[in-house]
Amino acid sequence: MQLLRFIVIAGVMPLWMWGATARWFEPNRGQFAGDSLFVARTAEATVEVMRDGVRYRKGGETLGLQWAGSRGAAAEGVGALGSKSQYFVGAREQWKKDVPHFAKVRAAGVYDGVDAVYYWQDGRFEFDFLVAPGADAKQVRLKVDGARGLRLVDGELVARMSEGEIRVKRPVAYQTIAGVRRVVDVRYALRGGEARLEVGRYDRGQELVVDPVVFGGYFGGDVLDGATATAVDARGHVWVSGYANTTVAVTPPLAPVQDLPNGQRDAFLAKFEPQADGTMKLAYYTFFGGTGNDDVTKMVLGRDGFIYLAGTTESLDFPGAGNALPKVTTTDTTLVTSNMDAFVVVLRPEDANGEQVWYSQTYGGIAKDVASALAVDNAGNIYVGGYTTSQALPGITAESPSNLQGSVRGGWEGWLIKVNLFTSNALQYATFLGGNSTDVITGMAIAPDQTLLVSGYTASTDFPVTVDQGEKAQYAIDAFVVQLDTTRTGLDVLRFGRLAGGSGLDAPQDMKVDAEGGVWLTGYTTSTDFPVTATAHRASPAGEADVFLMRFDLSKPLGEQITYSTYLGGTGTDIAYGMALVPGGRVALTGYTLSTDFPLVDSTATGRGQAVDAFVTVIDPVRPEGAALVVSRPVGGGSIDVGYGVAVGPDGGLFITGLSNSSDLPVTDGSSKVSARGAEQSFLFKVTAPGQ
Repeated sequence: MQLLRFIVIAGVMPLWMWGATARWFEPNRGQFAGDSLFVARTAEATVEVMRDGVRYRKGGETLGLQWAGSRGAAAEGVGALGSKSQYFVGAREQWKKDVPHFAKVRAAGVYDGVDAVYYWQDGRFEFDFLVAPGADAKQVRLKVDGARGLRLVDGELVARMSEGEIRVKRPVAYQTIAGVRRVVDVRYALRGGEARLEVGRYDRGQELVVDPVVFGGYFGGDVLDGATATAVDARGHVWVSGYANTTVAVTPPLAPVQDLPNGQRDAFLAKFEPQADGTMKLAYYTFFGGTGNDDVTKMVLGRDGFIYLAGTTESLDFPGAGNALPKVTTTDTTLVTSNMDAFVVVLRPEDANGEQVWYSQTYGGIAKDVASALAVDNAGNIYVGGYTTSQALPGITAESPSNLQGSVRGGWEGWLIKVNLFTSNALQYATFLGGNSTDVITGMAIAPDQTLLVSGYTASTDFPVTVDQGEKAQYAIDAFVVQLDTTRTGLDVLRFGRLAGGSGLDAPQDMKVDAEGGVWLTGYTTSTDFPVTATAHRASPAGEADVFLMRFDLSKPLGEQITYSTYLGGTGTDIAYGMALVPGGRVALTGYTLSTDFPLVDSTATGRGQAVDAFVTVIDPVRPEGAALVVSRPVGGGSIDVGYGVAVGPDGGLFITGLSNSSDLPVTDGSSKVSARGAEQSFLFKVTAPGQ
């Protein structure tokens, strides 16, 4: 059978927000008035399954979606849940006992060869049409009763009500044929007050699957803010951090560390809790910073509720807590100094004793010091890395035998530190890392043996490596991966180092380590000869800059270490910033695209915004070429939208965060952009688990 799915969601004014309590349907055995076959009730509305459609009631309003031209169909419950309802109302003979609950309702034969299936997904009411082989999907016609008007907006069916709007999402479908995902053209057409399906060519023996976005919304305030990192805890709570200058109202019980910004923009940390109706509740929000600019760049969720943040501050009064890190001072008045330092902060918002701030210190020299990488090992040691123009940093000296590299050798120089907040000497290790030119650290992760893995990019021709890869091109900028053991001293700290790339710019932006110890890098490349593997989704570049995804197995011989590598993108510029490892060996990426032909799955080219769109792509490295894309879709509107973070929830769903200048993101929660035109605002989207 072919599957056509239509997701009913709230629109600009969420009149219908079902799912607050309902997780089931129950047959109408007379306990409800009217001719409904099955009923589902929530705290706000009632959903009734009829012979020829569905009906929604809320307050004094009723809205019906009728399958126009249907001959009507009986319905049966599917997936008995074991729970039951009891109705002891009126005379004894009117009681209804042990009314069963079902997960789904199936109405067979609403059209010739077409069944309808109704169910709850992530707390939201949805319905599918199952079209048997040989049957015509174009029979499906939707008529809306009770609406004051019906129109199409960006492909969505919009019904105007007295208090708002109802939107039925644009049907977007694809088929998997011979292992390759192919988009199928499906759209609504309004004729005579009805919405009819116009379906393009497709294989009638294959399944059609529809747009997987289940939640999307803006958050933040009316000045500016941008989400730069995200993570999901074991309870499914989504943590987001970044920078902001705004006012955000949050309901207790968790009081903020700082309820208003101190500077032009402060770091922020927010927590969202998933609700039964499919929305996300903002349950915690705090600012953190001084009177200058403070930006979070990386975040790690630790054990026991600890949250680790790294970033950059221009605040001379950045709040301090815990044992201080050493400082660099100078009496040389000829030097031009900068107020830009790195910071490391450890918060525990849900501490039983209310002790939210466990550590907060800055680190840097007299020039610009940027933190762009963060990792935490099993012992609670915090590793922070980045790049600097400072000629000296605290704890790093040419005379110290413990440093891997005691002095700056080029322009922008990589640096990293190891911090333990529970020791009196908080700075446990510090070193530069680089060569005779620009060196930038962008990623850190902990290997299974608890050593430190570091990635980034280098223009240096003498970057420290442990393997002979031949002479590096002078003007090429290559990715690097190094493995460090900071329990050793001097050059022995460097256990492994190598470069990877082509003749252009190869710039990793994020790194992850899988359960087998494989090292994953993503970022962007301008190299036309970037090394790719035989199973690559794309073996050659498509645009000026393309996303790359690469995996290393450092236990293998040098020539076999790259176990997967691919380009990703269209004919424009495509940049990846964030990555998450998805169950089943897949990898999720987010960033932004300027390509009008960025490869899409679960979406169509008409879904692209008009400028810069964020994207979310899931790659299965086992599948070859086009079949490797499990999910690939834009998240954007008519202006600039950038994805910075992606994380996986307990249910396998993907959460994407970033910043938007668009006022027309395809939200599902009724939120809107409230910051001024041209000012960025944070967003949070959820996409269903790949393969569902």
